[in-house]
Amino acid sequence: MYDEVEVADWLLRELRRAWTLAKVERLNELREVHVRRFDAQGMHPWSQAWGFIEAYWAVLDLPMDEGLLPSAEMMRQEARKDAQGEYEAELRAQGQETLPLEDLEAPTL
Repeated sequence: MYDEVEVADWLLRELRRAWTLAKVERLNELREVHVRRFDAQGMHPWSQAWGFIEAYWAVLDLPMDEGLLPSAEMMRQEARKDAQGEYEAELRAQGQETLPLEDLEAPTL
């Protein structure tokens, strides 16, 4: 059996992993870099991370409806916005013009 602190650490690790995966995915889109998005078993790494987040949340028996855990959609959107800001900063540092926001929006999943 695992103690709550250990499970909470795993939860935080997966939250960071999900954020990073969503952010890197968007940065790759903006940089026009193709990266394989599924592992050998056909799993999307972000979906796998989110599944672990929900499982650890359930193990900790935390309420889902009190706004403690962001929705998967909200987390992805915020990570993508963060990636977009980072990409625009890269362009400015290189002396390039940034693209209008509507040109950078990804299609809705």
